Amino acid sequence: MASPRRIADGPALDPLDAPQDSAPRRGVVKRGVRARLLPSAVALATAATAGALVLTSSSGLPFAAGGASSASATTAPAGQATLFGASSATSAAQVVSQSEEYASAVAESARITAQRAAAEQAAADKAAAEKAAAEKAAAEKKAAAAKAATQKVTTTTTAATASNKKFAPASNYELRGGAVKTYNAVMSNFSGINSVGGYRASSLSNHQLGLAIDFMITPGSESALGWSIAKYLVAHASELNVDHIIFEQKIWTPANPTWRLMEDRGSVTDNHYDHVHVSMKS
Repeated sequence: MASPRRIADGPALDPLDAPQDSAPRRGVVKRGVRARLLPSAVALATAATAGALVLTSSSGLPFAAGGASSASATTAPAGQATLFGASSATSAAQVVSQSEEYASAVAESARITAQRAAAEQAAADKAAAEKAAAEKAAAEKKAAAAKAATQKVTTTTTAATASNKKFAPASNYELRGGAVKTYNAVMSNFSGINSVGGYRASSLSNHQLGLAIDFMITPGSESALGWSIAKYLVAHASELNVDHIIFEQKIWTPANPTWRLMEDRGSVTDNHYDHVHVSMKS
């Protein structure tokens, strides 16, 4: 393979050394000047396009990459690397940094949007649940009112039990006021009551006013009947104007609507094991 052509041997002529009587032709660069400018121009072009790598021949003149096999690779001077390489690296780093910042901002925006959407959905779900609960409560209240209306206590003074059994009128027990209504209601809804206690002049309770009633049962064996009567009176306490109910040594009042244990009065009757006692306010 032919060796690359070298610039003519011998010292380059300086333009000042040229004969004064031979003026250069217009547009022609003298050989000495071209010889000094060529290496720098080639080096700059190579560094700009090939990552600051310069190929030179054995004579020191630069060649383009892919030139003669006698060419050797050398790195560009530090100044050239800084001029072309460092500038490109800095620009690339800035682009990467800006891209990362943009991606981070997009991700944060998406997170905030998702968080806001989740909060709005949770609020909507809560409102829907509260509305459903309110509607359910209203429906249950309405149903309870309807059921109570169907169980309204009869106010007739003459009545019969569910078995069409007749019972003595309230006047037989000298009852008055709300006691008459309560007597008729209980006797109309329950059978098996042994006897009834009404007005008693010697009593210190509302019996002496005709506003209290004792529904007598058999202790023990008819305890379930007694509690059925007691619970019925509790359910209709407001309607019957009940003041208090006593059964099996326990008392219930509208002001404190729980069954509370009473003191031991010493006997089955005094402790109300053989009867349900109910007293009306008026």
